[in-house]
Amino acid sequence: MLKWSYLWAALGLYLFSQIGRIFVKSTLRQAPPAVAELLSDDMIRLSVFVPRKYTWAPGQHCFVRIAAVSNFESHPFTIASTPLTSSTTRSFNTLTFLIRRHSGFTKRFHACLTQNTWSGNVHLEGPYGGMGWKPENRYGTIILVAGGNGITTCLSWLLYLSKRIRDDPVTLRHIYVIWLVRHRSQLMWAEREFQEARTIAPREALTFDLYITGAASQASSVHDADNIELTEINELRERERELRLEAGDNTSIRHCERGRPNIGNAIEKAPRAACTFVIGCGPESLKIDLSNAVASMQKRVLRNECAEIGLHTETYDW
Repeated sequence: MLKWSYLWAALGLYLFSQIGRIFVKSTLRQAPPAVAELLSDDMIRLSVFVPRKYTWAPGQHCFVRIAAVSNFESHPFTIASTPLTSSTTRSFNTLTFLIRRHSGFTKRFHACLTQNTWSGNVHLEGPYGGMGWKPENRYGTIILVAGGNGITTCLSWLLYLSKRIRDDPVTLRHIYVIWLVRHRSQLMWAEREFQEARTIAPREALTFDLYITGAASQASSVHDADNIELTEINELRERERELRLEAGDNTSIRHCERGRPNIGNAIEKAPRAACTFVIGCGPESLKIDLSNAVASMQKRVLRNECAEIGLHTETYDW
């Protein structure tokens, strides 16, 4: 009998916490308006318009509940935007989430989009997480490494650091972005944020290395495959040229090419600084490669070529 009492007590506490989350933290608060748009077949950009006093830090996440999808499910999504600066007079902040369609909640939300758009209200809980300190005050170069939709974490850091370089006397001088995607079309996920960063940061402060890791399109013969591969490479070169023009020569897009890079070699290309910090988010295999690469770079510290090389990785999945 005593065992059952413990079971019912635990169940009661669990239900109480869930009810508190739904009705106290979200339902009793005003649900801010939001709009969603389809960026690709499996990626949604959700923009939530919150009061100006609602603020957050790079790398943080929120639990999002959308009544049109489910009244009882809240799911964590990383914030891909930054709050407004004090010099901006707009009365609201925009929380941006990049939501990739999988199964369950995200698949049902994807189905809610008619003509590739959706509008309604969402309930938020958070923000949570984050690093809790400011690496731009200590490190001269910060390297952002992302795999797939792990770019979400890096986007908030990219925009935040770009503003800090522009507005404040910080140690940071260069932001180096390495992004690995499976397909060329996925570059569209971050195009808006990349363009915004280019308009904010000084010309010499940004470098982007973009890699398409997926195999070339299937073809019926070796000759066709060669032609398709050549066409895709030409398309990547053309896209690189377009990105340079869009940037107004405001930044350096050094690579936009096919193939999975050696992570160690990729981060070694970053501008040297006395202190370098690496922020990574992506599949577990990428995080392992990144950790090994940064560990290998500690030899530079032992040779007194630099003072410090730090690493912070974010969890890719919940």
